[in-house]
Amino acid sequence: MKDLPIIVEQNGNIRIFYFTIEKLTDILMIDQIKSCILSAIDTGGGIIVINFAGVDYMSSSFLSVLIAMKKALYKVKGRVCLCCLSENISKVFSITELDKIFDIFHSESDALEFLQRFSDQAD
Repeated sequence: MKDLPIIVEQNGNIRIFYFTIEKLTDILMIDQIKSCILSAIDTGGGIIVINFAGVDYMSSSFLSVLIAMKKALYKVKGRVCLCCLSENISKVFSITELDKIFDIFHSESDALEFLQRFSDQAD
């Protein structure tokens, strides 16, 4: 999407989202990112990696985006993995206990390997 701090790449049937900014705090931008992600799910992107490399801070509003994405993926029997979380972002997931509902990996390659196994089982 134009002017959004997000890059979307395709790896087979897996969509990977990368952020180009360090802080996910602007409400308008967060709403646009949410629309981008949910639109990707609606158009058949039910297997997703969110790569947080370079992101050091996110607002609680962005947590709500992740939860909305998780709910949308559940409806289509999709899956999401998060990877490359900074120490600050990891702490947020731990404190909120969202680390119990999201599959979180240290590297993108680990997330892709996990999702590839999930995708193979779904076929």
